[in-house]
Amino acid sequence: MMFVKKFPRNVRLTIDPYEQCPCGSQKSFKFCCKPRSIQHKHNWKEYHKYPEKRKEYESIKSWNDTAFEICLAFDHEECKGDIKNAHSIQKNRILNRISQDGHLYQFIPDHVESIILAKFDRISINKASTFQGFCDFHDNKLFHPIEASDYFNEARQNFLFSFRPLALEYHKKVRDLTFRMNIFDRRPDLTINEAFVYDYRTAQLNKREYKREYEAFKKDYIEKNFNNIRTFFLKLDFEVNFATSAAFSVQFDMNGKQINENQMLSEIQEIKLIYVTIYPLENSTNIILSYHLRNDKTYNGLFEQLENAAQTEILKYLNQLVIDGTENIFFSQSFIENLKEVEKDSLLKSFQASLKPLLAKKLYEENNDYRFDLFTIQSIDRDN
Repeated sequence: MMFVKKFPRNVRLTIDPYEQCPCGSQKSFKFCCKPRSIQHKHNWKEYHKYPEKRKEYESIKSWNDTAFEICLAFDHEECKGDIKNAHSIQKNRILNRISQDGHLYQFIPDHVESIILAKFDRISINKASTFQGFCDFHDNKLFHPIEASDYFNEARQNFLFSFRPLALEYHKKVRDLTFRMNIFDRRPDLTINEAFVYDYRTAQLNKREYKREYEAFKKDYIEKNFNNIRTFFLKLDFEVNFATSAAFSVQFDMNGKQINENQMLSEIQEIKLIYVTIYPLENSTNIILSYHLRNDKTYNGLFEQLENAAQTEILKYLNQLVIDGTENIFFSQSFIENLKEVEKDSLLKSFQASLKPLLAKKLYEENNDYRFDLFTIQSIDRDN
């Protein structure tokens, strides 16, 4: 396991006077927020005096203000109907399977004083995994081969199971960059705060790299070439109690060898994505891992490991990988409520540590990371 400093040295933690102002004005920083940042440089101290509830409210409101509608399908001339809250994980056959009383559990931030932790939140399946990323027509037509048919490891299905989490994450990266820019617009003094500039640089990198991957998928779709996706498929003979659909960069292979640099070690690096979809069926579970062949040099070795490993080793690896990689994961109520306290604590802290390298180091040293098993066999009391 590798741990990094909070601010890598080769990431610019200042705004160049002649780069575009991070507030979104389209002006140079020198002629926009730079003079305002000096005038308001003491505002941060005042902000720290705000009650925690006020800071939490302002943060949630700022994120909600970034909501936007777009259809990320590739043939926009066919768009029909309103942009809808599309499910990135199928509601009818997947979320319904693990829900109880129409609800699931998810991770959400938990503000404790000035520290952001994590907690479990009960959510309706109508809201779980949704985002405003497709029109009504494309949400139905584009994903019909994986929504209406059983999975049989076919090239077009693998393409779609990869593209859907990519679309979700690309949409979120655009929102996150807008969120950071809105903060600077309201608080120009933060343009000289290293922590906020670091988050802004990360958001810039994410948007750029997810867009680059999106364009590769778009090219394949237009050319009807669905063979640029390499997929590893494993079917379990029992049902898991969660479902996830995710796109993220994997840092270590199954032997602990580093295969990707930690994000933001360099502003010019590429983010190489894998796609993970895991969901239960009746008496079984589908595990689908894929990557685009443009990243074959990075992930070929990992997928060879997966194809030759025992199931127990694969599940042990995925138990960590899924929690490290995504927040788009939903659990059955019985699974969360039946966890032992040590397991629940480790699950929450391991998820939080995926966002905070220093906490990851602490948990590792205390042997309190990943002390849970996502792939435990546990019955679900179903009501649907």
